[in-house]
Amino acid sequence: STAGDDDKKTTKQLLDELAVLRQRVKDLEAFESERKAIASELKGTRQRLQYLLAVSPAIIYTTKATGDYTCTFVSENLRAIMGYTPQEMTTDPKGWPERLHPDDAPRAFGEMLPLIGRGGGSVEYRFRHRDGQPRLGARALDQVGPEGHDLGADALEEGGDLVGGDLAIDGKGLGGEVQRMLHVALVVVP
Repeated sequence: STAGDDDKKTTKQLLDELAVLRQRVKDLEAFESERKAIASELKGTRQRLQYLLAVSPAIIYTTKATGDYTCTFVSENLRAIMGYTPQEMTTDPKGWPERLHPDDAPRAFGEMLPLIGRGGGSVEYRFRHRDGQPRLGARALDQVGPEGHDLGADALEEGGDLVGGDLAIDGKGLGGEVQRMLHVALVVVP
């Protein structure tokens, strides 16, 4: 409305408009308060998740479910467990494959592709620590779609990600029961 329009309005009409505007301000203030509370809760949740990933014994990762299986995320604990930075794995497409033990690489790759086709599973292999020494590892994975929903084998068609974890093991390999527990834990963690 223009100043001329306001001159033609009655006092009651102007007071009604003022009441509506005041209510809008209150609604916006309430919305802003709710937004701040959500932002604070999100920040706390993010910090808790980062802490859990940092102290987890499993290295959590995501890769593309198709194409070159590009690594898109690796938990920060990779540095403490294997001596590499997450950025090394996410920026170098050969970061994981080149560090597999040469005797295990053909078998590990041979087992991984069928796992992807089935929608998940686990494989055991040796991986080279930054210090050059091989470490026994187990890789468990599951597939999730673009919205984070478990899709199983459908993730291949949906353009989803593989979500999994690598566990560095000292000593003897994992028994099948432990592998299943590792895999279930990785699928259940939201």
